[in-house]
Amino acid sequence: MKHLSILCLIPVAIALQGYINPGFAQNAAEKNVPLDARQKSLVAIAALTANGRLTDLEKELHAGLDAGLTSNQIKEILIHLYAYCGFPRSIRGLQTFMAVADERKAKGIKDADGPEASLITDPRSKYDRGKAILGELTGSPQDGVRTGYSAFAPTIEVFLKEHLFADIFERNVLTYQERELVTISVLCSIGGVEPMLQSHLNICLNTGLTPHQLQAFVNTIKPHIGEQEIRTAQSVLDKVLNAKKVKNMKKLTSIIGLTMSIAAADSAVGQMRQESILSQGESAGSESGNNPFHLVYEGAITENIKGKVNIRPVNYKINGLSIAANVYTPPFYEADQKYPAIVIAHPNGGVKEQVAGLYAQKLAEQGFITITADAAYQGGSDGTPRYTDKPSHRIEDIFSMGDYISQFRGVDPSRLAVLGICGGGGYTLKAAQADKRFRAVATLSMFNSGVVRRNGFMNSQLSTVQDRLKQASDARALEAAGGETLYANNNNTPLTDEQIAALPFDLYREGYLYYQRSHVHPNSSGKYTLSSLMDLMTFDAGTNMDLIHQPLLMIAGSKADTYYMTDDAFSKAVNSREKELFLIHGATHIETYWKPQYVSQAVIKLTEFFKRQLN
Repeated sequence: MKHLSILCLIPVAIALQGYINPGFAQNAAEKNVPLDARQKSLVAIAALTANGRLTDLEKELHAGLDAGLTSNQIKEILIHLYAYCGFPRSIRGLQTFMAVADERKAKGIKDADGPEASLITDPRSKYDRGKAILGELTGSPQDGVRTGYSAFAPTIEVFLKEHLFADIFERNVLTYQERELVTISVLCSIGGVEPMLQSHLNICLNTGLTPHQLQAFVNTIKPHIGEQEIRTAQSVLDKVLNAKKVKNMKKLTSIIGLTMSIAAADSAVGQMRQESILSQGESAGSESGNNPFHLVYEGAITENIKGKVNIRPVNYKINGLSIAANVYTPPFYEADQKYPAIVIAHPNGGVKEQVAGLYAQKLAEQGFITITADAAYQGGSDGTPRYTDKPSHRIEDIFSMGDYISQFRGVDPSRLAVLGICGGGGYTLKAAQADKRFRAVATLSMFNSGVVRRNGFMNSQLSTVQDRLKQASDARALEAAGGETLYANNNNTPLTDEQIAALPFDLYREGYLYYQRSHVHPNSSGKYTLSSLMDLMTFDAGTNMDLIHQPLLMIAGSKADTYYMTDDAFSKAVNSREKELFLIHGATHIETYWKPQYVSQAVIKLTEFFKRQLN
C-alpha cells in the first residue's frame, strides 16, 4: 500500500515543482521556440499599418517578402486590418504595398503570389459559421444569452460573427494563428482596447502560440509602437499568463485531492488497474486481427462503402521487389475527376497499417488521394535480408510512391505532396531535397535516424560510435561470407510492466506500448540488420536542407523528447518559400500517432497546409 502511495505522489511532486518554478515544468521544446522571420514581419507590417507609419512600412514590406511571406498573404494581412483599425489605414497599407510590388518587379525580383482564398462550401449560414469559428478560437461554446454590448446593440454581435469571424477569419490565406498575431499587433498599436487585447492573447494561446512566443511578440513590436503602448501590452500579457498559472494551480489542487484518495485506496485497486491495462493492450491486438485490411488504428475502414473513403491494396515494383501499398480514395471518388495526392512515409519499424494508415485515411476524408507503402525489405514488401534498413532504400520508397500515385486514375500529378512520420519524416526531408514533384512537404514527429543511430538518442552513445561501426562492419563481412544475418534490437522476450516503466525515455516507453501492446501488427518489427548501421550512421537528414525550396510544415508534440531533431532541421531550411513549425501542446512523440485530440489537431493543420499549397 505504501508503494502505491509513493507512486501516486510522484507526479504531484513534479507538478508542484513546476508551479513553484514554471521553467521546470515547461518543456524545453515549448520554451525555446521563437517567432520565425515570417511571424516577426507579419507583426511589424500590422503595427506600422495601424499607426500609419508608411515609410517604415515600405521597408518592412520588403523584409516580409524576403522572409517568405507571399504577396497574397501580405494583402490578406492588410485586408484583415480594416476590421480593427478601419478602411483608411487598410487602404493606405495596400497602396504602399502596390508601390513596393511595382518597385521589386522593376528590379526583376519575382515574388511568389501564393494561393488565394478557397471557395467556401459550408452550407451553414454565415452567422452559424462565424459562431463556430469563434467557439473554436476561444474554446468556449457561443450559445449563451447575449450580455453586455451584444445585448445593448445586437446588430454589432451579428456583424461580429457574420463578417469578422465568417467573411474574414474563414479565408484560408492566413491561418488562425497568423490572424491572431495580426490582431494583437493592431490592438497593441491603437491602445485603449485592453479587454479585447486580453481576450485575443488568450486566443493566441489556444491557437498554439506559447508564453515564450507571446513575450517574443512584445519584444518584436516594441520598436513600432509608443512607450505607453508597450507598457500596456506587457501588463496585459503578464495578467493573461498569471491568470493561466492560477487556473492551473486550481487544477493542481484537485489533482492533489484525487491523489490522496488514490493513495488511501485498498492495494487491490492497484492490482485491478494493472490487470485492466494489460487486458486493454490484449484487446486492442485482438480487435486488429478482425480487420479485413489488417488495419490496427482506431476508426479504421472495415469495408469499402460507396460515398465514403475507400482503401485499395496495391502492389508495384522497385528494382524487381514487389512493394505492398494501400491507396485511400476520398468520399464519392470518381476516376474521371482530378484530385491532389499525398505520399505518406511510415515510421521506423512501423508498417502501413499503423499510424501512416491512420493519417492516410484522415487526409483522404478531406478530399486527397493518399498512398502509404511498406518499406522495401520490411512489412509486407519483398526484399532480403529481411529488415534491411538503409536510408537510400527508404528514400527510394518515397520516390516510388510518387511514381505510382502520379499514374493512379484521378490523381493530378501536378498537385503532389509528401508527409513523413517519425523516421519517415527524416527520409521525407531528404526525398524532397531532390524530388520537386512534391509541391509541399510536411513532417510529423520527425526522427533523424542517422543521427540517433550514430550518436544515440539525445547523444547518449557518443563514446561508442567507433565500436558500433566496427560491429556493423564485421556483420557485413559475415553476410558477405555466406554467414548468418545479425540484427540489432532483436530481443523477442516481452518486457514486463516494470521493465517498460524503467525505460529511460518517453519515446521508448510509449513506443513499446504502441508497437507491442495497443497497435500490434505482425509485420511490424523494431529490429534491423546490424550491417545497416554502416549506412545509417553516416546519414543525416538535416544536411542540405537549403535544397528544400518547397513550402514546409513541421509538426511536433510540445512534450516530445524527439523535438530537438525537428528544431534542428527546421532551422536549416533557409530557402523554403514558406515554412512553419507547429507544436501540438501537451503531446509526446508517440501520442501524435494515436491520441484523438492530438491527431485531430495535426490533421486540421495538415489539411489547411496541403489545401493551400495544392490549390
